[in-house]
Amino acid sequence: MKIGISAELIGTIAGGMETYDYNLINAILSIDNVNQYYIYTGHSHGLQELNDTHPNFSFRSFRTTSRWILIPFSIPWELLRRPVDVFHATFVPPLICPTKLVYTVHDIACLIHPEYFPPLVRYRLSKLISMGVKKAVKIIAVSEATKRDIVNTFGIDENRISVIYEGVNSSFRPIQDQKLIKQILQKYRINSNYILYVGRFHVRKNLIRLIQAFDIVRKETNSIPNLVLVGREHYYSTQVFQEIKRLNLKKYVICPGHVNDGDLPLLYNGAMLFVYPSLFEGFGLPPLEAMACGIPVISSNCTSLPEILGDAAVLVNPYDINEIADKMYQLISDESLRKVLIERGFSRIKMFSWEKTATETLKIYEEVYLTGLKNI
Repeated sequence: MKIGISAELIGTIAGGMETYDYNLINAILSIDNVNQYYIYTGHSHGLQELNDTHPNFSFRSFRTTSRWILIPFSIPWELLRRPVDVFHATFVPPLICPTKLVYTVHDIACLIHPEYFPPLVRYRLSKLISMGVKKAVKIIAVSEATKRDIVNTFGIDENRISVIYEGVNSSFRPIQDQKLIKQILQKYRINSNYILYVGRFHVRKNLIRLIQAFDIVRKETNSIPNLVLVGREHYYSTQVFQEIKRLNLKKYVICPGHVNDGDLPLLYNGAMLFVYPSLFEGFGLPPLEAMACGIPVISSNCTSLPEILGDAAVLVNPYDINEIADKMYQLISDESLRKVLIERGFSRIKMFSWEKTATETLKIYEEVYLTGLKNI
């Protein structure tokens, strides 16, 4: 079987969807040395070594790194020129797909909450996601919540959708070397005992309310010197920085931007608490990464997050600033609760592995290949 996988987000600092592409490809190749895989990308950051170690793996690279050229033009032309048996679109599908299409939907926030997106981004994503959902032979949803959103929005047969959870990379684990952690904190000028957030500066991540809740907690206790917001700046960044300035928190809120993969587990390990009050998630990987590092988690009680996190996190109403602040203060003060959550977190993450994701995804490829169904 010849399988094509889109990976145009690898190397673009695209957050969770880039993490999905990279880990899925690596995990599939670790369990399958029979089928032939072609990776469609504008560059091969982080995957070059696979050329030497996996003879059933190769790139189909393009000169451009612009996904708005790759998706509508470059990938369809390559699929026509050199066909595969199954093509897996992991972000948005090509406008023309002359082979059987498997499509991963991470979320459809642009359709459910269009106010979260600039008009042009919203228009592009809505059109491409809608097209992919309607055309795909099989849809992979990363959570039951996302599956429900797809069924309710498009009215399609739920049997066309399979839920396959994402995994947690093994690099996220407890690190006992305090010297390494201290070096990372010095690198980013962070004091100890900080509260951590990891994710994009996107409006749906709810950073304004998180900053306001932190301000309340900071005034109640002197043991919280910093709030650390790790992630790529977005079109929402200006409002975040304005709120930090308005509350006179520039000395207390640290924004190191995107950090490299080697630093991130250390930043998790150095935190006393991880807070993720997102308004909308299709899956929610950062809270699981924090759990894997042995850090207690506060997260939202909406969309996919209760499904993914279960009872291993304190869940709050993300619109209620006082509740977020109260739970932050409670977790800081209650050592026994922290220990309970840490142990529950270690148990919870056992549900999520990239090997399991890859195994279930490979079954989808085989199912689509053998059914003889064509794109709808």
